[in-house]
Amino acid sequence: MPQRNQYITSKHTSISVATVVNLIDHASKLNMDEETISRLAILLSILEPLIINDMNLERALEMRTVETLVKLCELPSYIKNPGANTDDSVRLPIYIKYAVRCLTSCVRHPSGVDQLVMIEAGTSNVVQFISIIRDEEIIANSSKILRIVLREDKVSFTFLISN
Repeated sequence: MPQRNQYITSKHTSISVATVVNLIDHASKLNMDEETISRLAILLSILEPLIINDMNLERALEMRTVETLVKLCELPSYIKNPGANTDDSVRLPIYIKYAVRCLTSCVRHPSGVDQLVMIEAGTSNVVQFISIIRDEEIIANSSKILRIVLREDKVSFTFLISN
């Protein structure tokens, strides 16, 4: 465990997180076809271990990564309206799972919590995951995000009023 803590707190001059965040932002603006979905999943799976490091997390938050992640976490209409499609084999796009993981890492930092709460759909998307999605990992990470957000006194009241 000491080596993991060394990685979390290590200081460096790498700009890799900025590059990955820019690529994710660009890909998120493309038409959501299979190639884009696959690209987003790959980029988010690269971002996830990078933002474990505190410096990388701060750089990502300075680039408003939470805003991009919240946009990516919006559920497709065929999942929001389950009555419209009764086929149980309909799957959640894989990049959403990675986006929720990254969002969970972002809220480790107070700035990440502030950014999430300030985004109109931020916490409501997370609540939707808990109420609609059946994936245990997504539910666990969404619950962790809500727990961290509610733990912050200054945002608890805002969260409770908005939801």
